Amino acid sequence: MNQSVSFECNSSDRSSSSSSSSSSSSSSNSSSCCCCRRSSSGSGRNSSSSNSTVVVVVVVVVVVVVVVVVVVVVVVVAAAAVVVVVDVAIIPVANSIRADVATDTIYAQAMDHMSDQKSRIPDEYELQKSLFHWYLTVSSEGPVRMTAWNFGVDTLRYDENAPEATVTWFANL
Repeated sequence: MNQSVSFECNSSDRSSSSSSSSSSSSSSNSSSCCCCRRSSSGSGRNSSSSNSTVVVVVVVVVVVVVVVVVVVVVVVVAAAAVVVVVDVAIIPVANSIRADVATDTIYAQAMDHMSDQKSRIPDEYELQKSLFHWYLTVSSEGPVRMTAWNFGVDTLRYDENAPEATVTWFANL
């Protein structure tokens, strides 16, 4: 615990400060010196305290980074599982959310149901082998429109001699 701390000045700085003030004591010389440096003697605890300060700063930075990462993950997970409520019908998960900043309206598109209903026009979408995916677009001001999307992946030949081709297609009804 025995540690002495003193301030030392360069001789050129001391002479310039003593010439500016005619009556100056040694204590005023050391305090008016513009280029003082701290010197210590004793048990040498300054280096260990500065090392512990560096360790504390590093630990605090790591903790802050971990907290920020956890908050970002929680926000992303929460945004991925948004529940949309229209009147009393609850749509479990909204898969597309968009905010219109000009009108402060929030739009969400969620899959309402799937059905095998085809187009009303005969022979249209004959390649269909999968169910229609019906999406309900809602906004913060109520339902906007109901859309039906169908998509499928089919393997077919464009003519008899052509190789098989895999086609992914979308139909918006």
